[in-house]
Parts: sequence; structure tokens; C-alpha cells
Amino acid sequence: MRRRPSRELLDDDLGSPEEVAASLEDLWFLNRRFGVLRNYESLLRQAIAGMPAGSGAISWLEAGAGSGRTADWIGRTLQNSGLAVRPYLMDRKWTHFESAFRRRIGPAAFTELRPVAADITQAPFAPQSFDLVSCSLLLHHFSGEAALELLRSLADLARHALVVLDLERAWPPYVFMHLLRPWFRSRLTRNDAPASFRQAYSRDEMHELALAAGFEKEKLRVTQLRPANLGLIYMKHGLRSGISIA
Repeated sequence: MRRRPSRELLDDDLGSPEEVAASLEDLWFLNRRFGVLRNYESLLRQAIAGMPAGSGAISWLEAGAGSGRTADWIGRTLQNSGLAVRPYLMDRKWTHFESAFRRRIGPAAFTELRPVAADITQAPFAPQSFDLVSCSLLLHHFSGEAALELLRSLADLARHALVVLDLERAWPPYVFMHLLRPWFRSRLTRNDAPASFRQAYSRDEMHELALAAGFEKEKLRVTQLRPANLGLIYMKHGLRSGISIA
């Protein structure tokens, strides 16, 4: 299956506010039901386990955070297991933060997630501002030099670890997304979900992309995660025993 880059409708909010909110709800449903949340949490836990021991809460930036719902859920899950995490959200579109999720949890709770609207390559933060930087289902939106710049920008903001979760390009999930189209709430999702798998990377491609971005091979792990994800962990001070993926 050849990679086919495309511009997804949600990238530029090419729909009404109601359609955008519905598409973000569709993504939340897919993330919960098809292993994305589980895989993302696992990668973050492994990265945290491989970080040097420190004091205080772990500062964690999620780039391309969408509505912020994924970071909120995982942050609370980590906190409930005894890991002190201080989340920050960044997304290029503030309108994604203005989805039904913000209205439902209320302004006060939303503020605790520290949202910032900015492009990751022009982030208003100094290098190494966060212990941990991550993104979920973001990398496949970028190709060529833009993908390399994204990875470099993410790594530059991380003091200890970078985590990237994304889709794995393959025919079965691509076809499955087509079959699910009648059940999606938003026409944006009906276009974007199959397109996402068509422009996703293979494991080898993601690994080669990370190396081309300047990541050191001995500090890098890229793995396949069921049912249709890829996971990348880059430990800036070297891999430790807490990193089990291979």
C-alpha cells in the first residue's frame, strides 16, 4: 500500500463549528474503542519509567492535542496510579479547544490543562521546557521536510523524553474505516478517517524519519502496537530498563 499524503478537512476546520465538534467526538470514540488510549498511555508510562528520578510533578506537553480530551483522560489515569503529572496542551487551532468537551467540563477544569494555541514549530516555549513531550495521531499529517521539522521541534522542547503515537499504514484498517463511515457523526470524519490511514507511515518509514531528523539510534525505539498503531520513544539521555518496546 503506497503512502498518499492528503490534506484532511479537520486540519483547517473545513466545516461548521457543529461539524468540527462532532468530528472530535468521533475521534474520541475511535481512540477509546480501538486501542489508541491504551497504547498511548503505555508509551507514556514507559517513557516516564525510563526518565531519571526527580522531584515534583512531571511537566508534560501534548502537541496537537485536539479538544484536550485524550490528555485529560490519560493525565487523570496517571495521577490515579500515583504518578504526579502536570499537563500542558498545545494545538494549532483554538477552535478545537472550544469543542463540546470544554463546554462540558467547565472553564475552571479546562484551565487546569493549560491550553495554548500555537504551531509546534513556533511554540512559545524555550528548549527543554518540559520533562516529557508527546503527540498522538499527529505525525501522519506531515511529509518530507515538514515531518522532519515537526520531530525536531518536539524533541527540542523535551528535557528527557519524546513519545510519538501514530497510525500504521495498512489495508485492513483503511478498509475498516470506510466500512465505519455511515456511523460517523461528521462528514469531516467520513473523509479524514480513511485518509489518515492512507497517509500514515510504516514502522521502517517512521524509524528512518526519526534518524533523518537527527535522533540518535541508540536512544530510539519504534514498534508496532496492536491493532494498528506505531509507537516511538526517544530518550534524550539514553534508553533505560523501563523502556521495553523493541
